[in-house]
Amino acid sequence: MAAIARLTDEEALRAFCGDPNWVLRRAAVARTANRALIIAAALDDPDPYVREEAVQRVADPTCWRRSRCATRRAPCASARCAR
Repeated sequence: MAAIARLTDEEALRAFCGDPNWVLRRAAVARTANRALIIAAALDDPDPYVREEAVQRVADPTCWRRSRCATRRAPCASARCAR
């Protein structure tokens, strides 16, 4: 995990975001700048620790809004949030 914390290559981080090991996925989510990977992890990762890390990485809290289902949050589609 310490090696992932020093990674800067986005392709390698993308690969680790899909790893079966939740510790590696969480470390990769913590390092990546790819918003698509962060939001995908926040919404769909099976591990709660990875989802928590991803949700904390969403810098703009207005990017989260209630969806029609009250139990799930989804990112908004505004231009500001798509950066």
